[in-house]
Amino acid sequence: MIEIHQQLYWERLGLAGALAVTVFVLLGLLLRLRDAPGPRVNIWAMIAFFLVNLADGVNALAYSDMFSAPSAFFRWNDVIIPGFMVSLFIYVRALTDANPALYRRDAVHLIPFGLGLVCLSPTLMLPGDVRRGAVDGAISERYQQLIDIGETAFWVFWIGLLIVYGAL
Repeated sequence: MIEIHQQLYWERLGLAGALAVTVFVLLGLLLRLRDAPGPRVNIWAMIAFFLVNLADGVNALAYSDMFSAPSAFFRWNDVIIPGFMVSLFIYVRALTDANPALYRRDAVHLIPFGLGLVCLSPTLMLPGDVRRGAVDGAISERYQQLIDIGETAFWVFWIGLLIVYGAL
């Protein structure tokens, strides 16, 4: 039992450390915005990346056995997971492009967020306490299958997104 608590302690400590580093990097990026001349698309892309990272870490800590965040927000963080790859793509493109800028056609990079929302919508439509498992919701077998399909589709989509954006 002590070993389990010790493991959870180190996991939380590691998560807290990662959050501290993320906040430190975000502050540095925000200061860099003030001093950087010209287009700053690469800085904004990294700010987006670290904000997604921060949201993911806060979500993991907020819904751990140590804290109890409002159930209404549980799992909504998953919708922004595509932001990791989208922001990295825009960052690399901004570094390698002779004229780094965002264009109207870049709106196509919002599609992964929409598809993620569609895949996760059966889960996200449940009351927060049911999503979190705090109360037993009367979910029909058919609706549970829809949830399972959506969850599986989301993670398959995520793997595909890693491949596509990695290739881009």
